[in-house]
Amino acid sequence: MLVAPASSNVIPGDPRVGSRAVTKQWCFVGTVTFAIFANGVYVVVGTAVADPNSSPNKGTATLEFTVPDVTPGTYLMIGSGTGCDEKPSQVGVDFTIRERLGGNYPPVGCQASLSSASASPGESVDVQALCFKGEVQFFFGPSDLDLGRVQANNNGLASLSFVVPNVPIGDYVIKVSGTGQDGVAMVMSVTLAVVAPTPTDRTIVPPVSVAPASRGGILAFTGTDVGSLIRTALVIVAVGVALLLSTRSGWRLLRVAR
Repeated sequence: MLVAPASSNVIPGDPRVGSRAVTKQWCFVGTVTFAIFANGVYVVVGTAVADPNSSPNKGTATLEFTVPDVTPGTYLMIGSGTGCDEKPSQVGVDFTIRERLGGNYPPVGCQASLSSASASPGESVDVQALCFKGEVQFFFGPSDLDLGRVQANNNGLASLSFVVPNVPIGDYVIKVSGTGQDGVAMVMSVTLAVVAPTPTDRTIVPPVSVAPASRGGILAFTGTDVGSLIRTALVIVAVGVALLLSTRSGWRLLRVAR
């Protein structure tokens, strides 16, 4: 059953033969097959797995494809698979294919690039693309997270700096969409590898053990030491007095002292 075109789209509209375009269909489960219905024939352009957590539309399947070599005209892009209700489903949208430009498209030298081929969530990455004019949009990953919009400069360069979102480790496609300098809608893409953050250095420095200070001088004695010295001195004095009293000379000294 073919449902309303409102549940699908092709980005950009009116792509050229041989150019890259993106189609999105939603409310699917599992693998979705995309085909262009051209001149009574289905021309399969690829498959994609629907994302059950996509937003704002659940079950969105997104495919970037090369527009096949068909006669320019209006065609139907059809997505076929299992619908959200677990029943066979088809979704279609009309779009127009324009004639091919001479040679490759995008033109040679027109490409998207990244400042780094890999980055971790939270890190900043620069993406730039050549051969655009006017407003250019940037998207991240299968759910086409909107990274922002910029104006291409006079040389056709559009560049944007973005922070890698908190996503699982893996490869993600960065799409750049806008109007080429020839006035034709154009989509470019480049892949970013999202990697695990580099572990920080958490070397633990062992605590420094300090040996008790040696008691090498007078100031090193504590109150307990002084008390012991006093008691020892009293014992010595008492013994000396006892010895003195045990002799006659000692008694005489005591009498004189009185």
